[in-house]
Amino acid sequence: MKKVLSNSSEVAHVFAQRNQSEGRTGTGHLYFSDSVLYSYGSHFPLAIFLDDKKKGTRLILNNDRYSVTTSKHQHEVRYACNHYTFINTNTAVMKVLADNVRYGWKANSKGEAIKHVSEYVTRALVGAAKKAASRRKVELKAADIAAGVEVYNEAKSLLDYLGYAMPAHITRLYQTLQNDYSTVISQNAKAIAAAKRKEDKRRKEAYARVQKEAREALSAWRSGESKHSTVYALENVALRINGDNIETTKGAVFPLEHGRMAFPFIKAVLGKGWERGSHTIHLGHYQIDKILPDGTVIAGCHTVPYSEVELVAKQLNIL
Repeated sequence: MKKVLSNSSEVAHVFAQRNQSEGRTGTGHLYFSDSVLYSYGSHFPLAIFLDDKKKGTRLILNNDRYSVTTSKHQHEVRYACNHYTFINTNTAVMKVLADNVRYGWKANSKGEAIKHVSEYVTRALVGAAKKAASRRKVELKAADIAAGVEVYNEAKSLLDYLGYAMPAHITRLYQTLQNDYSTVISQNAKAIAAAKRKEDKRRKEAYARVQKEAREALSAWRSGESKHSTVYALENVALRINGDNIETTKGAVFPLEHGRMAFPFIKAVLGKGWERGSHTIHLGHYQIDKILPDGTVIAGCHTVPYSEVELVAKQLNIL
């Protein structure tokens, strides 16, 4: 098991795979131990996996801002773990969860968790109400309320998952925020809807620009001329051969020889499909989760079209 990984992106991807107990960057700035990932030390748990047989797995993410590098780590973790269900919270709550996940749940765990969640949500709701009250534009009022509501809903999801109830005074605070502005918002529904359409259009155009830039950079990336970070935004994952490894546009790397072994199997299950069970297919630190009948390969956050598999396999004279 390789514990020192190439970079923070690879640490995030290996953490997402959940098939080894520890890993870190060479500098140790991003590292994980079992189900907890840290940025720059135990003072900042960045991500925690929680598992429940009935409720499934949740990835709890630290949404606080700390530094430019930690923000980069947060982006990489969201990117590598986008196939999990997220719940966002803050550092104080993360520390309670991290300690209990690593060292066992204690008698006062429930009280500690609810205390920190209550403080977090109260600040968010009170802050949202104050900001909204100072706004002149109704669409900005609505955005502030939505921000407070989002924090409340995320926190409620976390407490529900843990089997805890949201304190009644927090729920009343939330309802007050909603009720205070419901009339204003309903009376200005057209203005809010227009602002939303404008924002949706802006996001759609920005996404189209990013995809265009990524497609234009792809050929240079395949040839190894440059890392071309823009290709990481590609909706469909692409592959390239780089020395003794195969790399993906999402930043994952696995040995060329593992690809040589996997590609014929992928071709063999075309039209039938395959899912991981007692038999596993390893690609370096990663495992293939599923192969669709059309040959699309799904491994963690990666969805790789068969055309990409075929392209690399032909370069290796396998298919």
